[in-house]
Amino acid sequence: MITPFIIELLLHFHTSPEPHPHQSSPAAEEAIRYLLGNQTIHPHPNNAGVYSTTELGEAWVALLCTTPPPRLVYVDQHGNKIVPASQYTEPSGG
Repeated sequence: MITPFIIELLLHFHTSPEPHPHQSSPAAEEAIRYLLGNQTIHPHPNNAGVYSTTELGEAWVALLCTTPPPRLVYVDQHGNKIVPASQYTEPSGG
């Protein structure tokens, strides 16, 4: 399962040439193993303990950056959309 921490690490390794501040924590070590196993990051060739994104990791970051934010929609108990009064417009008709 993808967690927010996995996404945080992916974004960190994509944007920073430094180790993640919590990189030695058990949670980070597990997330790094996940990212390595899925070939989205790789060890930096010149800096021990530093990772960078692979082509697949870069594609994942690009996908994350193009995902629109969710929209809030209110529904009644039957699943019908409820339009707040502030967003209601009179139907046009004739």
